[in-house]
Amino acid sequence: MSFHLGLLVLIAAAPLMALAVGLLLWNAALVRDAVDQELEESADTLGTAVEREIDGWTSALYALAAEPSLNCTPTERFYHQAAAVAERHGARIVLLDATGQQRMNTLRPFGAALPKGPGPWVTPEAFRADRPVVSDLFIGPVANAPVVFVAVPAPAGGKPACWLALGVTPGRFGSLIALQGRPSWRGILVDARQAVVASSRERQGSAVQLAPDWYIEASMAGARGIAEGEWNDMGAARVAFQRLNAGRWTVAVAAPSAELALAWSAPVAAGALGVLAVVLLSLSFAGIYARRMKRETGALAQLAELDVLRAAIARADEDIRQRRIEHEAHMASEALRAAAESASRSKDLFLATLSHELRGPLTAVIGWLDVGRFSLDDPQTLRQCLDIAMRNAKQQARIIDDLLDVSRIVSGKFSVERRPLELSRLVGEALEACRPAAAEKAIELRLRVAEPAFIEGDRERMFQVLANLIGNAVKFNRPGGWVEVALERAGAEVRLAVTDNGEGIAASALPHVFERFWQGGAGAARKHAGLGLGLSLVRYIVELHAGRIEAESGGPGQGARFTVTLPRLAQAPQGQPAGPAQPQPENEPTLSGLNVLIVDQDQDTLGWLDRVLATHGAATAAARSAEEALGRFEELHPDIVIAELAMPDAEGYRLIRSVRARQGERRVKALAFSGQASQEERSRALAAGYDAFLAKPCDSSALLRAVQALSQDRRAALHG
Repeated sequence: MSFHLGLLVLIAAAPLMALAVGLLLWNAALVRDAVDQELEESADTLGTAVEREIDGWTSALYALAAEPSLNCTPTERFYHQAAAVAERHGARIVLLDATGQQRMNTLRPFGAALPKGPGPWVTPEAFRADRPVVSDLFIGPVANAPVVFVAVPAPAGGKPACWLALGVTPGRFGSLIALQGRPSWRGILVDARQAVVASSRERQGSAVQLAPDWYIEASMAGARGIAEGEWNDMGAARVAFQRLNAGRWTVAVAAPSAELALAWSAPVAAGALGVLAVVLLSLSFAGIYARRMKRETGALAQLAELDVLRAAIARADEDIRQRRIEHEAHMASEALRAAAESASRSKDLFLATLSHELRGPLTAVIGWLDVGRFSLDDPQTLRQCLDIAMRNAKQQARIIDDLLDVSRIVSGKFSVERRPLELSRLVGEALEACRPAAAEKAIELRLRVAEPAFIEGDRERMFQVLANLIGNAVKFNRPGGWVEVALERAGAEVRLAVTDNGEGIAASALPHVFERFWQGGAGAARKHAGLGLGLSLVRYIVELHAGRIEAESGGPGQGARFTVTLPRLAQAPQGQPAGPAQPQPENEPTLSGLNVLIVDQDQDTLGWLDRVLATHGAATAAARSAEEALGRFEELHPDIVIAELAMPDAEGYRLIRSVRARQGERRVKALAFSGQASQEERSRALAAGYDAFLAKPCDSSALLRAVQALSQDRRAALHG
């Protein structure tokens, strides 16, 4: 009986053992794929960090190369400027003429003798390129230590006549490619000559070290991939690599092969031992049960009654059901854990992209303002610095506005205020807003309007739709191209089409263009800047207006067309102007005779408000708290109060309540100024007693228009 029960146990366990072995092998394959994916994502993240840092260095060099006093002949003033920039970046700055001869080196005092002849990295091909150049690793002739140069052309007489280079040590790259949370993994940076520029866990010596032959062969075969072999002092390693720096360099993440093998083989070994233990335990229990059956045959006969068997079967069914529930709960927990890990990786990639998009404009702002500080005696250069800084600051503001709009959509607080609106005038205004960007790339803007078209819509949000579509057509177009905006009636609808002859859209990408955060590339592979929010916001706004939007393209290089269809008002509203808007000259507003009380806790913002209003003729008084403002209120008797809402303890709201209580018959106009630019904040401010609302940040023109409008309303009320 023991033999037969044991045989029965083995027969019953055979399918379960086969299934367990298959699951263990499948799990090992999943673990291996997950580790490979983590290696590739780590390489992508390191590549993004290196590309972003090199972009920052080239931006700093371009800002320094724009110094008017340079003209390829260094002055002592320029030497000190370059030394300050080099110290800020922990590097050295070298000026070379067209032959590669050093004219200045911040490692040597100004005017000191420099090595003769071109450096090892200088080639005729490098000096023929009118774009930034990143050298391979070499031994610097001045410091006699490994170094990489990032160089940009410096114009003289309107043409590149010399080069400005930033010498970066391998240690600086090593800090960029350091990996967090994986002490045994190593980040590696390899240049075009297959020399190891930097390693996150290995100090660079005085000699240049080459990458192994198997890595060189694998990295030459493709732009990214995974290979395995012996890596110098690390031993056997599995390496994920990715090309960067226009395909010249590679960044790699190496993990010890023994560690990875243990990661996917340990569960298989543990599972096999577990299965074997279960089989042996089952055989033992079968032998014990057989002996017991022999001793208690009589007792078993009594248990054969139907009611007893039914109860035993019911208990067995309940045990099986409980085990199935526990198994399903375990599988669901594993699925949730995998989803959480994937979401965490997506979050890290998004934060890296967002950091890049915010740091890009910020680098330009800091760099050009730094140049402007040393160009106070050159009005033309100073104006150029301020214009570039203002343009990049506005670009950052647009990114933040898009993120806030997405947050409002997710929380269900995004809304539109629909009123009769003449669409062709709004199209003309959007074209004028995009004209500077189009002129920079020599892109022709065309407008084709058959007749005026009226819709019921939110003017601000529809302008956002138009500016985004036209701006994208300019952004993804080639120099010398064209963008056409066509507006026509189509029965009970209005059809607006934005067409360009630019890069076009691949057929596989068309279904995804309106998805939130979707872009044609990710990380270092992206061709254009941005967060992938604009078109998703456009579609949401159009659908809130009961409309629809479609995207068409013949493929890469064939241009694209975006068509917006909206319900048309059957009859034009009375008093609405028709036809595209014509640019009107702006008259500089005057605020002469106005008394304005300004309240803001930030001293810099307070100084800016006071300066702008006083420059345009207003008499101003400034305060940094509600108590101070109320004291100045009695002295100044202001016509207009401008107050920040986000002061501590809701002082902005307490101030307006006190002002309304003290003003008596004399109605004071009040403007709320806040960085919380939501509709809820605007409605709350107007309900509290403010007459108008202005969101931060804004430029001087928007501030003056708001104050002038309040002044006109006040005069109309006094004479009414």
